[in-house]
Amino acid sequence: MRVLIAFYSLSGYTERLARATAAALEGHGVDLLEIVPAKPYSYFTAGIKGLTQAMAGTIVDLSSPAPAPGGFDGLVVLSPT
Repeated sequence: MRVLIAFYSLSGYTERLARATAAALEGHGVDLLEIVPAKPYSYFTAGIKGLTQAMAGTIVDLSSPAPAPGGFDGLVVLSPT
């Protein structure tokens, strides 16, 4: 079974959680994908700009590569709240 763990971490906590999840799934084919916006967010812009973009359904440009479609059996997505 191949699992993709995709995560966006603003402070580092979500990244630690993603890595712990990957460790718990040891023995499976686990790939970690850090989601990196082309224009990084600060704490302030994540709260203000990120919220308005999410509510408007805006597609944010990413600098991280997209994974191959259909190459995984499971998907875990982690993000800050």
